[in-house]
Amino acid sequence: MVNTALGLNVCLSTYVVSSMLGATSFRDQWDREIRWSRCNRVSQPAGYAGMLLTYSTPLAAAFLPARRAASVDPVEALRAE
Repeated sequence: MVNTALGLNVCLSTYVVSSMLGATSFRDQWDREIRWSRCNRVSQPAGYAGMLLTYSTPLAAAFLPARRAASVDPVEALRAE
């Protein structure tokens, strides 16, 4: 145990935890992600709502129809500037 300058105690464990993930199927990974999302939704409702902005795939999927419907391609408009 070590004391810090603030008088706090720091104790490091003598155990080393290793985790090895093997190959998983798409279904197993999907089920794990759904379970984690449900846990986040229950424990942190505000954070769960913000996941739409932090996970880019749903956001990109939502904007794809808008880009196709737009008369001006936003990517080409940015390149022209």
